[in-house]
Amino acid sequence: MFVCTGNICRSPMAEQLLRARVTVDSGPPVSIASAGLNTVDGVPMDSSSAQQSVLHGGVPDEARSRKVSGVAIERQDLILTMTRAHQIELLGRYPMLLSRVFVLREFAFGVDEILRPISDWSSSDAERRNGVLRAASIRSRLKLADSDISDPFRKSDAIHSEVGLAISRSIDLLSPFFRPRRQR
Repeated sequence: MFVCTGNICRSPMAEQLLRARVTVDSGPPVSIASAGLNTVDGVPMDSSSAQQSVLHGGVPDEARSRKVSGVAIERQDLILTMTRAHQIELLGRYPMLLSRVFVLREFAFGVDEILRPISDWSSSDAERRNGVLRAASIRSRLKLADSDISDPFRKSDAIHSEVGLAISRSIDLLSPFFRPRRQR
């Protein structure tokens, strides 16, 4: 699950881009979702963010915001936030999720290190859960000085473009985590 503030710009774009990169025939099925920490359900995706999603291969298809809820978030094996502040807020609400909550860019930039010791990665649910636990055990090595992806809401097209590119690059790095090694 991807998490941001309003679930109308960054997290739905990340959800759409990962869904586009992890195809049906790529291996075990993957459940991909997004939600917002401070939103209400049903707000349409920001049009500039939707345009960026399409530009980078996503399919917005009438995306609507969803608020983070305890039941839905607790079922997630991996939760990726757009900023460190989102991570802190989420862990303040759900401290039991510590081993599953990461900042997107940090986890994405660490995928190679997470997968390196596993020669025959099949991307099964069990392997992905173990990969998340491995990431939690090496969390301090995954830290980036500049890990946040800023909020483009009500900002210029240039800012939306920068955010779209940052999310797209992160998803490109992240997607091998969801595909068997033979398809990388």
